[in-house]
Amino acid sequence: MGVLLAGTVAQPSHSEAKAASKKTVPYQDPPPPTPPDPPHPRPQGKLVPAQGALFGIHTTPDSPTAKTAADMGITAYETDFGRKFDIDNHYYTWDQNFPTWRDRWDIAEGRIPMISWGGTDTRDVANGKHDTLFSQRADAIKALNAPVFLRWFWEADGVRPSKSKTSRSPQDYIAAWRHLHGLFQSRGVTNAVWVWCPVSLNFYPPPRGLNPAQPYYPGDDVVDWICADGYNWAPGKPGTEYQPFQDIFQAFYDFGIAHGKPLMIGETGVQENNAGDKAKWLSAAHVAVIQHYPAVVAFCYFDVDNANAKNYDWRLSTSNAAMAAFKDMALDPYFNQPHVGLGP
Repeated sequence: MGVLLAGTVAQPSHSEAKAASKKTVPYQDPPPPTPPDPPHPRPQGKLVPAQGALFGIHTTPDSPTAKTAADMGITAYETDFGRKFDIDNHYYTWDQNFPTWRDRWDIAEGRIPMISWGGTDTRDVANGKHDTLFSQRADAIKALNAPVFLRWFWEADGVRPSKSKTSRSPQDYIAAWRHLHGLFQSRGVTNAVWVWCPVSLNFYPPPRGLNPAQPYYPGDDVVDWICADGYNWAPGKPGTEYQPFQDIFQAFYDFGIAHGKPLMIGETGVQENNAGDKAKWLSAAHVAVIQHYPAVVAFCYFDVDNANAKNYDWRLSTSNAAMAAFKDMALDPYFNQPHVGLGP
């Protein structure tokens, strides 16, 4: 999605009333999540757990409203769930200073920070215009002395004007990615795990995919994880159907399997619809990751309302049933795996 408008988690009673006022659409049951036949080999790579999948979130309060660990939204979730999240996703614009105390706190608490770093004009990046600033960011990440997921210019294939203006073309984006990756290498940054993350639906051909994601792929030699962001936009976005989790991510999964990389759901979310639909969607996603998508070895939810001033409520607190379904996923042993460092 993008730079966020921070807020606080609403009480279910308020959110349920808000959801009930929206027009609903028919719920679509997902297909049975059958395991791949033959089974896919488990992907290998940096930060891949020996089994199961890492579990993460972006939630509010976060930057810039949270000033202490107690203010952070993830703190409340971890207290309620009785577990640490594996990944804490933070957003930074292209010219912000990072890491911040939040990333260092994540490391101290045993989480992996995911730095979602916004893009800027890719031709300027490829031509070295911002190398001084990017070198500072590289040195600061190196100084953490711990692994971080680095999700640079996520959703560069997005069709919003802000994206097309800065990403320009797949060729420009790839040149920028490879330049930035090379700059980090030249400064000895070995703890940055590079996550390439387009829009999930753009792995499908038109008309579902509005701008093909595949041409933006920078290359196996400069990508550690392949990621996608995908949302069930109904009922808030007019004209959209209620889409099962598997339907949103299947084309992305097929692409990732072909490249043999560890796969990540970088952002996903679902809105309230008919009573109980959100909980059913989350429960179906829970099962699908385990049974249908064994190469998805990290799952991150986007727990935010009104991101980018769009009136979509992805928060888990919109109903007690939705929160219970997500908590069930969070406490499943499959999603409680130790990360093992940088690996190969």
